[in-house]
Amino acid sequence: MRTLRLARVAAEAEGLRLRRMARRMVFRAVYGVVAALFLLFALAAAHAAIYVWVRPHVGPMWGVLIVLAIDLVIAIIFGLLAASSAESAAEREARDVRNQAKDQLLRSFATFTVVPSLGRLLGARHIYGLVLAALTAQFLGRPKSRR
Repeated sequence: MRTLRLARVAAEAEGLRLRRMARRMVFRAVYGVVAALFLLFALAAAHAAIYVWVRPHVGPMWGVLIVLAIDLVIAIIFGLLAASSAESAAEREARDVRNQAKDQLLRSFATFTVVPSLGRLLGARHIYGLVLAALTAQFLGRPKSRR
């Protein structure tokens, strides 16, 4: 009884933690959208300020073209930075570890599904013999190499 009660308490605590974490993430997303919106307004104001500053010196058409050229240069720089971003060694290693763990998990599930079917097909005595032969081959059949 105590084990079931502890499991229920742990599940309820985890549920509360997940609800609070979800709520916090929603607030963070809303705050991030508001911040991005004000950043967009600030960039628009910066464009207007640059245009107003440049226009008396070069005229209205050239002022717009200068602001456009600056925007294009900045966009190209950040576009090249985004395109050159490659997968890091840590990301590759983490992906490889994940794939190995997934493969081992699938193999263990396959073993657990095959063994009962094999047991019903061959009978318990034959299975014990096969398991004993496999363990013997695993531990006694091959000498260990020394390095």
